[in-house]
Amino acid sequence: MYPAFSLRGTGQNRLDRLRHRPKHLCTVQVKLELGHRAQLRKKVTSEGFTHDWMVFVRGPETGDIQHFVEKVVFCLHDSFPISKRVCKEPPYKVEETGNTGILMHIEVHFKNKELPKKMCFKYQLNLEGDHLRCEMLTFNNPNKDFRRKLIKAGAVMVFPKGTEAATRSSPDSSIPPTKKIKTSHVSEEPSKE
Repeated sequence: MYPAFSLRGTGQNRLDRLRHRPKHLCTVQVKLELGHRAQLRKKVTSEGFTHDWMVFVRGPETGDIQHFVEKVVFCLHDSFPISKRVCKEPPYKVEETGNTGILMHIEVHFKNKELPKKMCFKYQLNLEGDHLRCEMLTFNNPNKDFRRKLIKAGAVMVFPKGTEAATRSSPDSSIPPTKKIKTSHVSEEPSKE
């Protein structure tokens, strides 16, 4: 007597793959803008500072990043009296005066109970005018709560090339929309240039 089915050979491997496959494959992408404005002062300060500047983190015009951003930490040069500036609500910005450009680290902390909890960027502030840098953040399989926050901030759900999906309007859907966009994956490493 032979059993009705066998779990040996390739059938077992296929069953294992099905068991270990994530139930809900979902990739969510959201845009961040990092930038600065620098302006020559009419009068040099007593410390010799020649410029007023502001550095900021924000969403694009259609996005409100406060839905998923817990805080933004600006780590300025050690020569500043308070070199670590924390912004817990918008606008996420620091305004200062100076006479030279600086390299700083910007940490964006997320309202996420799981990893990633933050993303770090290196940012070069120069005093030769304004600058805007766009970053596309990619989150693979974010939890339901964090995914809702991302969608509220203007994020889009995407899927890999070659996969088919039906359009769904709900951020809770495990099926991403059919809109395809070019992606540039941002890793969870401590720093990003």
